[in-house]
Amino acid sequence: MFEHNLDPGTINALDAIGVSSGCDCLEVGPGGGSIAEWLCTKIGPEGKVTAVDLNTRLIDVLEYANLEARKLNVVTEDLPQREYDLVHPRFLLAHLHERESVLAKLSQTLWPGGWILVEEPDFGTEEPDPSGEASMRRLFKAGMAAIHKHLDN
Repeated sequence: MFEHNLDPGTINALDAIGVSSGCDCLEVGPGGGSIAEWLCTKIGPEGKVTAVDLNTRLIDVLEYANLEARKLNVVTEDLPQREYDLVHPRFLLAHLHERESVLAKLSQTLWPGGWILVEEPDFGTEEPDPSGEASMRRLFKAGMAAIHKHLDN
């Protein structure tokens, strides 16, 4: 469901960037792999998608000749420099205390003129539906407070 809801916007942004045949892409924290799959199809056999995550079990089952799944901790491990045309983390940095250093590390993996498409949730401007039940509004606010507490630690 998560990917189903987010993928159309991601794909529109990737198309606007100009992802095309022959691109070398780094998919960081690929989740279920839907964008990694889309990239593999879009870039064709001339390109390559490297998907890195702490757990690659969902990516390991994908069978694309131009896909490499790599277990990697982006916080503690090195990444290659100047290797990719595109770097794409989605809903990753918000969960990391080291988000600024990881973003700097990810940007160093790009070729000059490459693109980084960072997609992160906005937990600061969400409000409950004012027409909803009071109990649901309270639950929403409690949930958002818990998220903020987690992100602040």
